[in-house]
Amino acid sequence: MSCVLIVIFFLNASWALAQSQAGHAIDRQIDTCLSKNASILGMIACHSEGLKSWEMEMNKVYYQLLSKITDISLQNLLKEEQSTWEQMRQLEHHFDEKFYAHIGAEWLVVAASARVDAVRQRTLRLREYYYLLEKKSNK
Repeated sequence: MSCVLIVIFFLNASWALAQSQAGHAIDRQIDTCLSKNASILGMIACHSEGLKSWEMEMNKVYYQLLSKITDISLQNLLKEEQSTWEQMRQLEHHFDEKFYAHIGAEWLVVAASARVDAVRQRTLRLREYYYLLEKKSNK
């Protein structure tokens, strides 16, 4: 078990380093929290708080993008895509939680980190769409 904890520590340390280099405020918040909470429950709590922040950011960007799209069929497609993405995310997270709990509770930190990463990536993707529309409208 101590080897697993060491692996989890290094995974979180490398994750924190990568995120601090990226520089997003939410990732810095998670990084700061992780530096103060070395226990499994502490790390899971840090990722949980970060997930809430990323979900709020994702929703904000999603609605900004939706309001920026003028084509109704494209708006509907985005709504359908977001809904499908949310369903897939829930299934994936449910599996991750069960899988990592099955191989050892300490691996739940990895599952918590994966949840944050999925929402971060979706948020950044939505933001990219938004910026592309902004760029197009400013020409």
